[in-house]
Amino acid sequence: MADGPGKPSDLLTPAMAAEFCEAGFLLVPGLVDPQLLRRAHDFVSGAIRDGNTVEDHPPLWNLRPDLRSTECILDLYHRSHVPFLIEALMGPGLVGPVTRAQIAIRPPNAGDPLPHVPAGKRWHVDGFVNGQHSPFTVLVGVSLTDMSAPGKGNLAVHRHHHLRLHRLMAGEPGAPSNFALDASMPDRPDLGQPTVLCMHAGDVVVAHQKAPHCGTPNLSGESRCMVYFRVRHADHARLKSEWLHDPLLPFEGARRAAELLHHEQLPLL
Repeated sequence: MADGPGKPSDLLTPAMAAEFCEAGFLLVPGLVDPQLLRRAHDFVSGAIRDGNTVEDHPPLWNLRPDLRSTECILDLYHRSHVPFLIEALMGPGLVGPVTRAQIAIRPPNAGDPLPHVPAGKRWHVDGFVNGQHSPFTVLVGVSLTDMSAPGKGNLAVHRHHHLRLHRLMAGEPGAPSNFALDASMPDRPDLGQPTVLCMHAGDVVVAHQKAPHCGTPNLSGESRCMVYFRVRHADHARLKSEWLHDPLLPFEGARRAAELLHHEQLPLL
C-alpha cells in the first residue's frame, strides 16, 4: 500500500462525509499515483489491442474475467490511498477483502445506448439485475482516462436518490421489483437529470451501493476506461438485511464524521 496519512480519517473530512451520506457518492481527485495508472493503462490498452474483451450491455466492453485480478489492476486499490478512504467511511478494520475488479471500456464514438428512454429513467443499481438488493457495500471507480468534460463516456449519478431507493426497497425484502430492473416499466421512478462526473485520470468516485447511476455517450475519439471495485463491509452478510432500514448502517465512520459537521446525531435517513 502506498505511503499515506497516519490515520484513515485524515482522508475524510466532515464535509466529505456529509456529502457521501447525503448525495450518495463522493468524488476525490488525484487519489491514485500516476505510476500505478500508467501500468494499469498500458495493460488495458494491450488487452484491447489483443482482443481480450467481452461485450457487456452494448456499447460497453469489459476485459475477460480471467484478467480482472491482474496485479497491476488490483494495485490501483491496494497500493493507493483508496483503502484508507474506504476504511474511514466504514470504520477501522471493517473493510472486507478486495480480490477482483471490473474493467469497463466505453469505445470511441459510442452513441446513446438508450435514445428513447427519458434521462431520468436510464439509471440502474448494481446487483438489482441479478435479483439482489445488496450484493456489496460500496462501488469504487478509478478513472484510467481523461473525462474532464462531458461527452467522453462519463459516469453519471443521481444525487440523493440512494435514500429514495432504500425506502422503496425496505418495503420489498424479496428480490427487487421490475421497476428497478427495466427502464421501460411505466412505474419506474423518473429521477431527473443525473450529475455527470468530470474526472481526470487518477480521480476516484466512491458511491453507495444503491446510488442509481448510468453511462453517458462517448463522443470522443478515445476509449474511456474505468476500473471498478465492489467492496463489502467485513460484516456484510449479517448487516445486509438490516441495511434496508438504515442506508448508513455500514458507514459508521462517515456517519460519525458527518455528525461533527452538523453538531447533531444523523437520523435514520
